Amino acid sequence: MVYGPKRYVLPVEVILIETRNSIPLDKNEGIYVRNTRTGTIESKQGETYMLKAHEELWAMELDDQVE
Repeated sequence: MVYGPKRYVLPVEVILIETRNSIPLDKNEGIYVRNTRTGTIESKQGETYMLKAHEELWAMELDDQVE
């Protein structure tokens, strides 16, 4: 995983799997992040967050009443 604002020229042997951007969150906003190694789910709130290499966004299923 390459962090920064920077230029990175891929060598021929490397395949780009995914491009990720930071997620800006207001103090009243949040996301759920799932660790793919351990399976744990954490909530992140009120900060700009960049997913790590072993994390993915997790969508929580909401009831119709809550939604």
